[in-house]
Amino acid sequence: MVSSTLGFGGLAIRNPWDVILPEYGDDARATTAEAKGEAISQWELSEVALSRLYASVCDVLPKERHDKAKSYGTPLNFKDRLDRLERQGESFFAAKCSQMLEGDFEDVIQLARMLSMRRNEIVHSFIKGITYERTFREDENGQTIVFKAKFFVVPPDYTARKFDDQHRPGFFYSSVEMDHYRTEFGCFQAAALNLSIRLDGGPIEPFGRKHPVL
Repeated sequence: MVSSTLGFGGLAIRNPWDVILPEYGDDARATTAEAKGEAISQWELSEVALSRLYASVCDVLPKERHDKAKSYGTPLNFKDRLDRLERQGESFFAAKCSQMLEGDFEDVIQLARMLSMRRNEIVHSFIKGITYERTFREDENGQTIVFKAKFFVVPPDYTARKFDDQHRPGFFYSSVEMDHYRTEFGCFQAAALNLSIRLDGGPIEPFGRKHPVL
């Protein structure tokens, strides 16, 4: 597996799933909310690609692939769906040996497992305004305190495992970081689709942009 190094927020990102901490928050709550929604939507498209991959490793006739792809979603949580896909892939490659395709399949599984951690953080977070400036303004009603805030998504307080001993969150993302993960989810989607096409007998050439790990 080849890891990519991306300059981001003054940090070197070694893997697509690495946690990145923002330099700045968003000026508007709506910007944060839009980025969160777009990232979640892209992840769902990535799972559609995994469902197609599941149909491919089931090794069924083309007319049966749609129903097999739908059955990918039978387990209720992602971990169980991915474990099922992995087991089916192991059976497929035991019967049809291809080191290149099997290696790419294993990379897709690992990528899915690692990126899902970022997906879970984004889904199970809420938008919070963090005050960075407090000023006083005089008007006809007297002196008023004016707060300026930057917006991020952060974990809810009840998820204790997401905080350290000093109650600092293990992640907080602005729209910039969520857009980064949305892009990585999209590259992962393309990689999974590419592999599915190849397993179905399609061309070996990359399907769109391949993910750096593949």
